[in-house]
Amino acid sequence: MKKSKILVTAVSLALLLSGCGAKKPQAPQPYQELFTGGSFDEYMVWTTDDEQYSDLISQLSAKCENILEGSLLVATDAKVIYAGGWNSIETDGETRVNPFTTYEIGSVTKQMTAACILQQVQAGNLRTDETIDKFFPEFPHAHKITIDNLLHMDSGIVDYVNNPYKFYKGSGIDAVTKYTDGKMADEEILSYLNQTELEFEPGTKFAYSNTNYYLLALILEQVTGETYAEYIQKNIFDVCGMQNSTSCEVGNISSVPAEMSGGEYMQAGKSARGAGDVHSNVCDMLLWDRALMSNKVIDANQLEYMTQMRNGYSCGWMESEGRYLEHTGSTMAYVSSNTILEVDGLGKVYVVVMMPNVREGYFLKTIADIVVDYFK
Repeated sequence: MKKSKILVTAVSLALLLSGCGAKKPQAPQPYQELFTGGSFDEYMVWTTDDEQYSDLISQLSAKCENILEGSLLVATDAKVIYAGGWNSIETDGETRVNPFTTYEIGSVTKQMTAACILQQVQAGNLRTDETIDKFFPEFPHAHKITIDNLLHMDSGIVDYVNNPYKFYKGSGIDAVTKYTDGKMADEEILSYLNQTELEFEPGTKFAYSNTNYYLLALILEQVTGETYAEYIQKNIFDVCGMQNSTSCEVGNISSVPAEMSGGEYMQAGKSARGAGDVHSNVCDMLLWDRALMSNKVIDANQLEYMTQMRNGYSCGWMESEGRYLEHTGSTMAYVSSNTILEVDGLGKVYVVVMMPNVREGYFLKTIADIVVDYFK
């Protein structure tokens, strides 16, 4: 049985029990320790009983009921303040989306890929200043590009997802279709890479390119001798306790993809690894955020490197107003965002939103801004 189906069963059972008055709804077993000091309603929407957040919860509740088609979680290091799902159902056709519903997280994956690379830096197996020619000797420009350039998106490498006509040498939609269907092997992607010219000299400017993080995943595999999926399972998901997150899989998501995507999930799987292959839920993302920020994933030196911005970007994070870190993700069917806000006297506040890609992600920022503005 798929993990997502287990969660559906658990949530459905909780709702059934609540309906007959036998037991209050509760989180499935992997997440029960997250949800203390509050309660779920009959729709599995969690509200803390801490009155200091009542105004924030009122604002979020009104906005979520009106515009959010997906799942949300807001938390501190101490407690989950508000979490739930609205205006959409799971793939069983009955269960309302909730904090345990799984989605594609798209480019939010990149911060995990960066952490994997920095784990290898921490272990002495990689250096951020080393060039990538030993990993990709047939790429003519590899000797000018460092791992640091890949992590900071200033390598000059063409984006294999968002600039397909340039990357795939005019193959265009046929190559993109092959990529999104998961039928393009690494050797074929690298053969196109080896024919491309850089868009600018490495280190001279910022340009978002998914290819950077795909290459980082391949570097990780060469250094560790493990597949990317094996490594991230052991060193990210297992370390953080993310029991319902997966890498390089397809067809294991419990949320319904957006109609605008034709009802199709992104099938790229392995060929998207490192750049946008992870499936997760808002609870697992909270576990990731807390573990990362408490040096459970990488040490303090590597975390400092990860969050040192260059042109507003670093290691799968963007910085906004100098006050908080964020990154969004977008696939054919979903959008997501992960935000970490530093609040004086409180510590860190985490905001995770996941939804089908119905409104091009506009409301991801709308929801996050409510929390950011509340804590100003």
